[in-house]
Amino acid sequence: LYLNPNHTVKIEVLPSDKLVEKADLFVGGDKLTAIFRPIRTNTFVDSLSKFFFDEFYSRHKDEQLSISEALQTAIHAHNVSQLNFMGEPKSAPESGAMLLIAYHSPQGEFTIAQVGDITLKQRQNGRFTALTEDHTFHNPLEVERLTTFLKNSGTTASAESVINAVATDEGFTDTIPSRFIGHPSWCAWGGDYGEAIINTQPFITTFSVQTKEI
Repeated sequence: LYLNPNHTVKIEVLPSDKLVEKADLFVGGDKLTAIFRPIRTNTFVDSLSKFFFDEFYSRHKDEQLSISEALQTAIHAHNVSQLNFMGEPKSAPESGAMLLIAYHSPQGEFTIAQVGDITLKQRQNGRFTALTEDHTFHNPLEVERLTTFLKNSGTTASAESVINAVATDEGFTDTIPSRFIGHPSWCAWGGDYGEAIINTQPFITTFSVQTKEI
């Protein structure tokens, strides 16, 4: 999916992903593109695709947060909402979501927020280069981040044992995501409903593109 007319920025979309695009959201000529990738079921993705944009709009327009701050706050709000599902966290559906939100200003500036392994690439010097992060445990940096978390929390379990537990207990048999938002047993908030081993912190960055590629 190309995000700009000269095809220099693209997102790699899977058939199971849910795509939502909105134009002229804040000003004429801007565009918001959202990719929601389901974990286990589509329940949380369906909810996000309906309600995320009103939350983001209000955070930026009403609270006057910057685009990046509004994206981060809106993502956090939806994760907390799921963790406190209708006041009964244990009743939350077995569902989660990875996401990539890309806001494109009329001036050609992109602000992206990513939770998961959805990839955005920009054409640089004739080739496409990924600007997003790999939030799976295939990425050694994610294993290091988990190791640091376990050490700081005083847990004696190794990162490898925790990753294996996620794979066997939750049924992730292929690529195990280290970041997504959703069910309390996966994405615990404050450690109240799980071990908080899934990192929900989004990767956020801003970059500019030229009107015409050189």
